[in-house]
Amino acid sequence: MHDNSTSRSFRPALKLHLFTLLAVFLATSTVAAQQHDHNQHGDHGETGPAATTDSLSQIKFSFSLQGDNNLTVSASDFRGRYTLVAFGFTHCAHICPVMAASMAKVLHAVDTDQHKEPVRSQRLGPEKISAVFISVDSERDTPAGTAQYATAFHPAMIGLSGSYPKIAEAAKNFKASFAVTKTQRNYTVQHTSHIYLMSPQGQAIALFPMNITPSQVWREIDDHHEANHKTPKGEAS
Repeated sequence: MHDNSTSRSFRPALKLHLFTLLAVFLATSTVAAQQHDHNQHGDHGETGPAATTDSLSQIKFSFSLQGDNNLTVSASDFRGRYTLVAFGFTHCAHICPVMAASMAKVLHAVDTDQHKEPVRSQRLGPEKISAVFISVDSERDTPAGTAQYATAFHPAMIGLSGSYPKIAEAAKNFKASFAVTKTQRNYTVQHTSHIYLMSPQGQAIALFPMNITPSQVWREIDDHHEANHKTPKGEAS
């Protein structure tokens, strides 16, 4: 015959013991997971002060990356053109599509001659302005994939990618910041959301927010052209 009182007193003790073991197991697993996440590496680009309108002179129009068909594309290929440049990645859900769409609007306005305001400096044709989307996600964004992403917004938009050192060098030259953090649970990419306007001579003219309009671009181009083509005093205009 069993002693029911002993059995009843043993059950709470057993439950408490099992609960303690479970709690210890969960705590150990959580710490291990956190430690594993902490040990996962991340890629970090330019981490100094980000570009501002006061630091345009410090921006270098310099990069050597890969485009469609893995062809090498350099900043020097865009000399003689006004060039819009943005850094992002193709898996970006919110910011990058806005940046790419904004640049595409500028290209489309040039294609159709739908300038919001007349460009006093010169008539801008497709051969006078370019747009470049540079991916900072070297692990997931291939040159071909980035090129396809860019041309989905406009056929003339150029998408570039490359190795991490090459992307980091480009970002440093533009004073653009980015960080790629990889854990068991997440893959996070953070990046500068500026759109840069570079002159035909390779100088940084302006930094735009991600949702620029063609009119903003025309005004900056006009101001730049007038500042660099002033008639010297004493000469006929």
